[in-house]
Amino acid sequence: MEQMPHGYTNMTTTDSSVVTKSYQGVDATRRCDREAAVLTALAERLPVPPVLRQDSACLRLGMLPGQHIDHGQAEPVLRACGLMLRRIHAIHPWDVPALGATSGPAVLVHGDYGRRTS
Repeated sequence: MEQMPHGYTNMTTTDSSVVTKSYQGVDATRRCDREAAVLTALAERLPVPPVLRQDSACLRLGMLPGQHIDHGQAEPVLRACGLMLRRIHAIHPWDVPALGATSGPAVLVHGDYGRRTS
C-alpha cells in the first residue's frame, strides 16, 4: 500500500488498482456515507471512480484510466479540465438526491478540482 500525498482530510492509500479512503474526524462516517452516495448517483453521468466497498468510515474505490502528463502539455490538459468542469456544473444538485439539495440557485462543485483529480 502506498500513501497518496493529496489526501487532504483523509488517509488515502492505493495499491495501484484500488484507492482506500479512511475518513478522519468526528463526522467521518457521515462524510464517507455522503461521498459513496454521490459517487454512486453520478456514476452514469460523469467519469467517477466506482465504489467497490464501504465499511463505516472507509471507502474503497476503483481506479479510473488516466496517465501522467509531460511538461508542456498545459493547454490540452487545462482544456480537458474546463470541459469536465462544464459537465459537472451542468448537473443540477437537486437531481442528485444524495446531495440533499432541493431547489433554487445551486451548482454542483468538485471540492478539490485539479489536474490530479479531474
